[in-house]
Amino acid sequence: MQQSGKGWKKNLTIDLKKDVGGNNLVIALASAQKTVHHQIEVINHNAPPGIISVEERKDNKQTKLYYCINNLTPLSYYIEKEEISSAEVIRILDEVVETILESKNYLLSAAGFLLQQEYIYLDFASRKVSLVYLPVRLQSDINESFRNLLKELSYTYDDFPQELRAYSQEEFFNLRGFREQIKSIIFSHHNRLNPEKEQGIKKTFQLQAVSDDTQIKKEVSVGEELPLEVFEDRAADTIKVAEAFYLKRSVLIFIAVQLGIAVVLVLFSSVIKALGGIATYLGLLLIIMSFDYLLLKKLLRKE
Repeated sequence: MQQSGKGWKKNLTIDLKKDVGGNNLVIALASAQKTVHHQIEVINHNAPPGIISVEERKDNKQTKLYYCINNLTPLSYYIEKEEISSAEVIRILDEVVETILESKNYLLSAAGFLLQQEYIYLDFASRKVSLVYLPVRLQSDINESFRNLLKELSYTYDDFPQELRAYSQEEFFNLRGFREQIKSIIFSHHNRLNPEKEQGIKKTFQLQAVSDDTQIKKEVSVGEELPLEVFEDRAADTIKVAEAFYLKRSVLIFIAVQLGIAVVLVLFSSVIKALGGIATYLGLLLIIMSFDYLLLKKLLRKE
């Protein structure tokens, strides 16, 4: 299937070929057109998702670009078969814009993207967008190319958002403005579907499980009082946690004090020996045991 056309395609010959590697979109360049080699390297090795890899071949001194389109189907097919909704089309257009804007970070020219329905491909399984990029120097306005695509698609559906149709007629139409329009439509649609949020009505939510013992499986509203049984269970759990923490803290304090006493005894061992040796140690041991008893009694005492 070979085709040539006007405008951006006047110097190109586009064909579909099948070989041992699968299905390929083949674009033959005019003799005067030269490829930008660093862009080919970027596309094949460092490009953002959504750009089809390309292989440059020479055929009778003519440059041909091969794009592998296995498992990819052109957008025009889905439109023609009416197998895609207007909401899905808007998602696809948004992906197209995202890919184009992201490509600028990779030193690719926005003018290199082919924004015609037959060259915008969708993965057969995931419906992710894949675009054809021409690594040649082209002079075209990407905003106008996208505007034309938007107009074509918007009048294909009766339920296409009027805001996007109107924006496609704006004098200063651009890609970022299109994305802002989508955000505005989504926000407006969300508010229409959730009027209770603006009216201050309490919304229900599902409580997350805290533990297997205290999991609550019913929905409760914000501000709704908990059942008495649930309240008592939670209070008991809270007390258990507090008691465990209190005991752990007490043990740590006791251990710290013992370590402190041991350090003091080591530091003053020479003084203790001078005061009487073993008799002095025994006296200190009795004092320390009494002190430990009083300390433990205080730490473990419950209010």
